[in-house]
Amino acid sequence: MVSLHDDLNNENLFDENLPGNYKYSENQYGKTAKGQLTLENGKRNVYAQRTAGGNDRLATDDGGHLIATRFNGSGEAENIDAQDANLNRGSYKIHENELANQLNSGNKVYENVTTFKSNGSQRPDVYMGYTISQDQNGNREWNAFSYTNASASEQQEWNDLTEGNDLMDEYDSAMNYPDDYNPGDYDNDHDDGSDNYNGSEMD
Repeated sequence: MVSLHDDLNNENLFDENLPGNYKYSENQYGKTAKGQLTLENGKRNVYAQRTAGGNDRLATDDGGHLIATRFNGSGEAENIDAQDANLNRGSYKIHENELANQLNSGNKVYENVTTFKSNGSQRPDVYMGYTISQDQNGNREWNAFSYTNASASEQQEWNDLTEGNDLMDEYDSAMNYPDDYNPGDYDNDHDDGSDNYNGSEMD
């Protein structure tokens, strides 16, 4: 299992991962997409976007890409999940805009995105991951991110509900995550609220 620490300290990270050559994987807990970003546009699959999430998709969802179409992310189901429309067109789009700005400034950017689905749902609860950017002098910076798959108002309600309580205990109790869950353990099967650390569909 490759971690942020491993990628950050891999001197050959950007040589080993060519721009736009992404790797996708999925297991019972969710999907992962990772690789060096490119500003080359990809192709959309409208059907894949409209059907993402299956019976668990909400009327307020988009088919959101883990790695955006604007970065040549795949238009197939491997890179798409049911994503709250407000998140997709709001915080997640802002995140993508920031990455595009880095690329436009001449930086190289590597992104690793993972979704987590609980209780057998086809709709993810959370989008989380990290980015590593490298400037033209070889200096690197990293950023970790996590987005709850809900509207801003729903996220605020959740924050209000858990205020003054042990957030981790409340979260674990509510979501009933399996004991063996490891958000990085996504390579075992096969190859549309925000907390940012550091460091759309409309994409």
